[in-house]
Amino acid sequence: MPPWAWLGSSASSGNPSLAWSCGNGGKGRTLIKFPLPLDDGWYKEQPCTTFRSFQHRKERSGFKHEFIVLQLLDRSVCRIERMGDPDARFDALSPRGSVAHDIAQCFRSDELDQACLGSSDIVAEIELLHDFDIMDVLRICRSIHEGEKTRNYTLQVFNCYFFSLAIQVCLTRLVAHWEDRALFQKWLLEINTGILALPATFQPLADPSLRHGSVLFRVYDALFPHDFESTQNSSLVEEIKLRLSLSITEHPEAILQEIIFRINNLLWHSTIESGLDRFVEEKTKEAVLTVVLERMLPISNDGSDANETPSLAMQKLKGEALLLLAQLLAIAGASADKIPKLNKMPLKSKAHYSESHPSGKPSELGFKKSPTVQATKEFATDWYQWIIYYLSHASLWLLITALDIGGVTLFAIRNNSITCTMIDEKLERVAYKMEQMTKSGYTDLDRLVDELRVLSKSHVAVWGKNPWADICDCIAKYVSITILQKDEMHKPVIWFSLKGKRKYRVLQSISGFQVHIQNRIKIQAKEVEGVWLGSSKNIQTELVNTLSQVWKLIREDAALVEKENKGAKPRRHRGEKTNIRAWVRKIQRTRKLQEGQENDESESESSDGTRSTVSESPRDGDTRLIRKEKTPEGPTLEPWNDPENPRRRLEANKHYENNNRSI
Repeated sequence: MPPWAWLGSSASSGNPSLAWSCGNGGKGRTLIKFPLPLDDGWYKEQPCTTFRSFQHRKERSGFKHEFIVLQLLDRSVCRIERMGDPDARFDALSPRGSVAHDIAQCFRSDELDQACLGSSDIVAEIELLHDFDIMDVLRICRSIHEGEKTRNYTLQVFNCYFFSLAIQVCLTRLVAHWEDRALFQKWLLEINTGILALPATFQPLADPSLRHGSVLFRVYDALFPHDFESTQNSSLVEEIKLRLSLSITEHPEAILQEIIFRINNLLWHSTIESGLDRFVEEKTKEAVLTVVLERMLPISNDGSDANETPSLAMQKLKGEALLLLAQLLAIAGASADKIPKLNKMPLKSKAHYSESHPSGKPSELGFKKSPTVQATKEFATDWYQWIIYYLSHASLWLLITALDIGGVTLFAIRNNSITCTMIDEKLERVAYKMEQMTKSGYTDLDRLVDELRVLSKSHVAVWGKNPWADICDCIAKYVSITILQKDEMHKPVIWFSLKGKRKYRVLQSISGFQVHIQNRIKIQAKEVEGVWLGSSKNIQTELVNTLSQVWKLIREDAALVEKENKGAKPRRHRGEKTNIRAWVRKIQRTRKLQEGQENDESESESSDGTRSTVSESPRDGDTRLIRKEKTPEGPTLEPWNDPENPRRRLEANKHYENNNRSI
């Protein structure tokens, strides 16, 4: 089918003659817009809003339009679908797209012929084990409208196919209940066992196989070989183990709730294990950064600049090297997820919706519109100009193809990739030089610190391998639980049938149904590629990722969440005082801003409302990295004399053990 054939039929086959108006008993179609009133509008006038089954349908001819039909308990149906702006159809070909027209219309049991279902076939029919409400579907529509890209209609991705898939996959995910507390408690116990075994299983300097993968420990050991103070005489791995174990075991309920929240935010069952791996990676990263920055504190707070001795100057130089190392560590790995406080972690599930608010519903579905480029509302270009535009491109493509077959190449493919600086390799060389300099008294340490400064300023510097990957691998060896197999045992299922063959319907797990959804995504991506609107692989990846974002944006209304959490006090747990996560996000955000990847609004996001900027080339000979603007160079850390400091507790435990041995 040529791409222009899509434009002539990008509309519903439903009856468009009757638009809903207030007071007509809920009849007629309504354009879904947010904020959407629930106490005096289209939703309020519906005699029945509860359903337990729905159909995914597809038109037999034309655009092959797809839509969802909710089968309400009073035998009426609600047809929900997405269309492009009928007055700007060519705009749907542009990356911005046209204004999306998301439509809902209910038909009574004696009006089903007006729903125009006879011209379509059933792709899939799903019967749920819980009663759902139209409001649940409207919440999904709201999350689509709150997305930066998904609120617009594009022929390539965010079309009626995407809309139908989003409703199906999110509705069924609401009953999955993969947040198994008992299972994740066992998983946490095994993770902690792996953490406590770290000193025995992780010896980067003694084990040659780990040597090249542990550049962090090589650099640190070269800076501080054997001259630790009494408060710093424990090994780096030992302190990381302590920090990591405390972060998991000190407040187990808070950590378990964080894991439940993370799992609840995942749409695809196949991503649960990678989500748990990311949790371990983030906690390890926080522990490593906290320990490195804590070891920098005694150096940075030692003495003044007046009458500075060579020894003190050397120590301060080492402290700066540690700070630069911490800043390089902060950009490793994925951006840290922002985890809300314990009393502000609402979970998305059908049981949550039905049990938490049995007495009533919100007065409206609010709307949080994120900034984005608006879709085209008025387009001056006439339709014939679009045809000329695409015909000229098609003619050029045919000419290039014909010449290429004849052996004539008009355009050579150029590699536009940017050459990156591998931080691992640079630090390996720095570590080697530092190890060689240990014998000569660090006479060239200033030059090596300059190399670290340059590396930390580089916009193309990236890690080839996360510096704590070996630690995470050692911990993972102690995990024997197969999450993907155990997590769906004794969990809700759905009745599922294909192509309307109800006698062949089967009980299907939610993960099994997601396989069906992913197959539909592949079919859609191939159809789009078949009409020259994009790459099948790229569209498939974008759909999977975008559907995950739609699920993340589904939320309860603020008034209901506030009412539910009324009287609940946030529980403080370790990590608030150090604020490592906010510091890491600030460094990563600053780096992205320098690369032009984020807007000014994201720059202003900060836990304390302040900013820190990385200085460009120094003008007055000062080569320090950080130019401070009401922000310290590192996060606020726990002082050594704070009894809550884990390193102080470590020393106290050792002292206690030694006394017991002597007794």
